[in-house]
Amino acid sequence: MTPTDRCLDLVRPRASDYARCMSSFRFSLVAACLLGGLAAIALLPAAAASDSAPLAPNAPVVLHVGDSFVHVGFTQTLSPKFRNAGIRYVVRAKHSLYIPTLVNGVGLASLMRDHKPSLVILNIGANEMRMPQPSDHAPAIRQVSELVSREQTSCVWVTPPPPTDLGETGIVAEIKKNSSPCRVYDSTTIAPQLERERFDNVHPTRQAGARWAEAFWTWLQTERDPSSHGWRLKPRPPESPE
Repeated sequence: MTPTDRCLDLVRPRASDYARCMSSFRFSLVAACLLGGLAAIALLPAAAASDSAPLAPNAPVVLHVGDSFVHVGFTQTLSPKFRNAGIRYVVRAKHSLYIPTLVNGVGLASLMRDHKPSLVILNIGANEMRMPQPSDHAPAIRQVSELVSREQTSCVWVTPPPPTDLGETGIVAEIKKNSSPCRVYDSTTIAPQLERERFDNVHPTRQAGARWAEAFWTWLQTERDPSSHGWRLKPRPPESPE
């Protein structure tokens, strides 16, 4: 029997009785829908709430700076990982940056002073992969490494992954040679697995950038110093390029 039939089934129903009956039914229907909606909300995954939970005021900071390769799916993959680990993740990157222009290009000294990071990730060098004399940028590599390693801050250079068909002319070796005391994550080994954007055949695609970030994250877990406060890395081994 439908609600209309049920209300019409009243003994000699008056118009007012019928109206009250239908109004009562509509109220019950709305209440049921609201209760059902609240129940559905209660069943949503708890992770959604924790993802939006504020970080602790004294949460350790990881500062990530670099060129356009930072945003090819790399930082997008790392961001939720650091947040889930209770880390404040600060990213500053610009297109067409070179190692000598990094300090002023992103205001690196101010970032170090304002955020006091436990770890600095240096994701730069992509624009130098084809330069004729990469050794010309060795002084800039040393300057950046000295700046970000003050106050016992850990630092790691993420070298650019050279395209298989183009390669690189030596900037990776220069970074390894001149970046102490920073660590180095050599992206050369994963480079052949990274598909490139069609517009230049150099930038990794978003999906490839995500795989690159996952590989770097795995390396970070291995090289992190669990005995230190915040998010610091194990010291660079003596005479090691990494």
